[in-house]
Amino acid sequence: MAIHLDWYVPNRVIHLQLYDVVSIEEFQEVNAVLPAYLNDSRTPAYVLSDETHLTRLVPNLLSIQESFGWLCHPHLKMVLACGEHRSVQRIAFITHFLQQCYRFDYQRLPGLQDALEYLRDDDPSLLL
Repeated sequence: MAIHLDWYVPNRVIHLQLYDVVSIEEFQEVNAVLPAYLNDSRTPAYVLSDETHLTRLVPNLLSIQESFGWLCHPHLKMVLACGEHRSVQRIAFITHFLQQCYRFDYQRLPGLQDALEYLRDDDPSLLL
């Protein structure tokens, strides 16, 4: 699987790591599991999407827009994405569209360390 999902900070920061080429089916599998993570989380919860090793994003990601319903979960405070790759502009377009649908907070940063610093500043209780 080209997506690894786990807690970065237990019950507070969900860590998505995207590798190589991620298929639509893999996005659907992860999107099906994320609500359970958010249900188990303490509020506010963050999703940290580490795209550092992503080489290509599959086409037609918007075709599974309905599977991103977890973006309006009441425990979700923000989605942070990090990593610079060829698909950043496409992800920016998709994210903008999803923000219009689900009204969630989003921040893109250049690297994982930048994202962790942002989290530390946003919520010192995370103890990163």
